[in-house]
Amino acid sequence: KVLRGCSQSMLGNLSLTACQFMEEPGMAVQVRESKHPYDNNTNFEDKVHIPGAIFLSVKFDSRCHTEEGCDELLMASSSDFLHDLHTFSGSHQKWTDFEIP
Repeated sequence: KVLRGCSQSMLGNLSLTACQFMEEPGMAVQVRESKHPYDNNTNFEDKVHIPGAIFLSVKFDSRCHTEEGCDELLMASSSDFLHDLHTFSGSHQKWTDFEIP
């Protein structure tokens, strides 16, 4: 119905816009890794920014672990850690992959 009401002069622009929306998403990969073994009594902060990304998919290596109850990894979609907060501590079974919208 949209194309029936579309003038010939607008058809090219409409087609181009439709193709841009149907473009397949790209896969940008960034790897973050701590020292092995990591230092005691240390705070480390890092940021991941991928321009144009619609979500962030976080995958953990099966060897990821920390000292249960003492050392934590916190990840969130906001710098104040109030949005989409994920906390990890302990054995590798507790480190589940997730996505941040």
